Amino acid sequence: MRRAIYLDYQATSPCDQRVFAAMQPYFCEKFGNPSSTLNTLGREARESVNVARDQVAGLLGCEPGEIVFTGSATESINLAIQGTIRAAQARVPLRGRRRLITIAIERREVLGTVRRLENDGWPATVLPVDRSGVLEPDNLRGALSEDVLLVSFQAANQEIATLQAIDQMADITHHYGAVFHCDASQAVGKIPVDINDLDVDLLSFSGHKIYGPKGVGVLCIRNGAQGTALEPTIHGGGQEYGLRSGTEPSATLRGPTGRKRKKLPDLSSLN
Repeated sequence: MRRAIYLDYQATSPCDQRVFAAMQPYFCEKFGNPSSTLNTLGREARESVNVARDQVAGLLGCEPGEIVFTGSATESINLAIQGTIRAAQARVPLRGRRRLITIAIERREVLGTVRRLENDGWPATVLPVDRSGVLEPDNLRGALSEDVLLVSFQAANQEIATLQAIDQMADITHHYGAVFHCDASQAVGKIPVDINDLDVDLLSFSGHKIYGPKGVGVLCIRNGAQGTALEPTIHGGGQEYGLRSGTEPSATLRGPTGRKRKKLPDLSSLN
């Protein structure tokens, strides 16, 4: 029998057997709803979500209160970009901030979201890269002005593995008072990713690219999710600090505990 040779780990990876073993009890035995903690099974499921939040926080060098679980990196990207826009409309005076900036080799999850928003009246600037797929910091600096609301750059490219200087880009962006989002789907688990070292406001990725299950995404919100200026894109049950309603998949979330949470301010830099 011929055995398939799989070389597309940037698209997805197999679920690690240890991850699968940790998940199994939560499908049929410990099947409680983590949002329903009046019973033992629900409390057990809630603890499993708390454990996973702490594990992901340890991976990114942040606090558990900065982690929001979603259904995919695509959803995390949409929550980051559209949530920032909705918050700017609802809570923070825009004062002319309507423009978005990204780069030409971004994943379609970002480019598609930006193009859709452009049709809705949010102008976008898509910056070119050089032959190596790198954006020079001066090119970003030249595109920025006081009308920019959000900049979104990927940490690592999914096709040519180019690494962007995210820490420099974030610093330049913050100088102009804009929000910086980083899609780190191709970086987390492959290179060191620390949200404080990168100095980004929002960082997204998914579990299935790092030997976890499909159907789990993460949005890391620097300085905290609860009370942040992001507005949700999914409404209902109020899970994930009210930013992502829907029963958390406790079966697919596991890890160690024991970290404290930071104070959770809003994005008041949008002036």
